Amino acid sequence: MSKKFSIADALNFGAPFPYARVNIIDLDYEMKDQDSLLMVMRDETTGFGTRNAGRQLKTKILNLVESKPGYPIL
Repeated sequence: MSKKFSIADALNFGAPFPYARVNIIDLDYEMKDQDSLLMVMRDETTGFGTRNAGRQLKTKILNLVESKPGYPIL
């Protein structure tokens, strides 16, 4: 083991800039032009007619609200 080893350097693969940490919420839900989240319902589930589907959507929405407090969900 070497204390000089850096996983960030090892996974850089010669790129000119170091890696940037990203958040799945930012990538998939945050709108680029405003401080809000966009949830496209057709991309979230195959159906909406069951209680199980409703629970899953509710959980996802609550997680989105918690991850970005103050951001509206469109």
